[in-house]
Amino acid sequence: MTRTSWRTRKKHASHTWRAILAGRDVLTKGLVRRIGDGTTTSIWREKWIANHFSGRQISSETQEVQLVSDLLTPSGQWNESLIREIFVHFDAEAILRTPCRGLNADTWSWAKEKHGMYTVRSAYQMLNDDRCRLLQGDGPGSSSDGD
Repeated sequence: MTRTSWRTRKKHASHTWRAILAGRDVLTKGLVRRIGDGTTTSIWREKWIANHFSGRQISSETQEVQLVSDLLTPSGQWNESLIREIFVHFDAEAILRTPCRGLNADTWSWAKEKHGMYTVRSAYQMLNDDRCRLLQGDGPGSSSDGD
């Protein structure tokens, strides 16, 4: 398929398909990992740090640790000394504030609700907040990002 025909097809995608794609983007933006045992959450690739730069750290990636489980002690608590050694102060503090549930599995959760369940209201509010920030000149990656 040529690039031109793909663009034409995209333009003529059904309203339903465009809505599905838009919904997928909203979910991707609002979902965050809730940490249990940390064995299924990538430190460097997934959003998992509560209320911190859209759920991601700003420290540079290191090969020393890959999964959130690498940052936990055998009892399921944060390994504070390791975290402070690997991450910049700001990231380390945010990680240590992030709840972990020890032996339970990691799960996906809707970040915009305390109970973690998706609501249309909270998704609409998230999109509206983003729109207001863009109109004010703050980019989505700015420090005022409320995630």
